[in-house]
Amino acid sequence: MRSYADALAWAKRQVTAPTPPEGTWYNRCQQFSRLVFGAAAWAPSAREAFNATPAANRHTSWPPPSGSIAYWGNDHSGAGHATPILDTCYSNDIYRRGQIDKVKITTRADQMPFVTRWNLPYRGWIDATPSGPIPRPPVPVERVVRLAELQPRDRVPSSTSALIMNDALIAEGLLPKASRRAYWSPAAHEAFRVFRNQGKYPDNLAAFQALGRRHDFTVA
Repeated sequence: MRSYADALAWAKRQVTAPTPPEGTWYNRCQQFSRLVFGAAAWAPSAREAFNATPAANRHTSWPPPSGSIAYWGNDHSGAGHATPILDTCYSNDIYRRGQIDKVKITTRADQMPFVTRWNLPYRGWIDATPSGPIPRPPVPVERVVRLAELQPRDRVPSSTSALIMNDALIAEGLLPKASRRAYWSPAAHEAFRVFRNQGKYPDNLAAFQALGRRHDFTVA
């Protein structure tokens, strides 16, 4: 099985550069969906693939999570349709015959084009194939800036908090990339002072928190 990152990269490449020998994914939804995640074949159609998946690995909630395969159609007739779910839904044939396109995940399952265009009801999603569990995206690591580690001086032991702050100030255009340090340098302190003054924040804490909201870190 591919990692989640590799599966996402592979799916994205299929949008612009399909890799089947014939250059088309026409009527190959189940094949496409399993190959996204690197799973071996286990059923000839989407309907049969969902039916053959153990009940413990089938779910009916909406929306399907990143790192799953969603299924559409009926349990007793028709081939059905399969769509891998990554950063969004990917599907063959829905917008371009034989091609892969991204499909926005709507608020309700019955608003998806597989229902409105093809009249295929939503069946659910699976979290595993016979080749193994479908890879989920990694859980993001919380980024925390600890103010106690930010003391204006020339050099202190390396600090993750200082690196996060340096990168935020560089992104704001207030600190040159060449001045990036793993400690709270005078240059970083001055760049932060400029940020606080520009935003007219009442105190340093408010400025740190505002910078955190802009650059995805919390302050402790």
